[in-house]
Amino acid sequence: MNTIKKVYLSANLATYAGFAAAFFAVPRVLGEAIGVRFETAAALADFRAMYGGLCLGVAVVIGMGFRKRRFEQPAMVVSIACAGALLLGRALTLATDGPGNAFIYASMASEVLAVGVGLALAKSSEEALA
Repeated sequence: MNTIKKVYLSANLATYAGFAAAFFAVPRVLGEAIGVRFETAAALADFRAMYGGLCLGVAVVIGMGFRKRRFEQPAMVVSIACAGALLLGRALTLATDGPGNAFIYASMASEVLAVGVGLALAKSSEEALA
């Protein structure tokens, strides 16, 4: 694995593992920061699972990309796909429900960067294998 790909996957691993830890540890604080209030334990469990659990799953796949060569490509795919899907969700919301805030726009910028860099790295990997 080349150095740039290691940096890219390391940044993704840190991001998803960090979000997983934060959403498992302090979901109320994070939810309330974006206007989400929890009326029931079920709502809190779902929020923790969807945000913390999915981020943890992504972090595991990316982490496996460092440990086993056969997981390198799945780690790249999940990194690109997740960033693109997050970007799509935010863009749809802005288009249908109005403007976001600084957090949303910063997140979108990081997602555009993650998709662009990831696709460029994936393309250069394919060309190296050809």
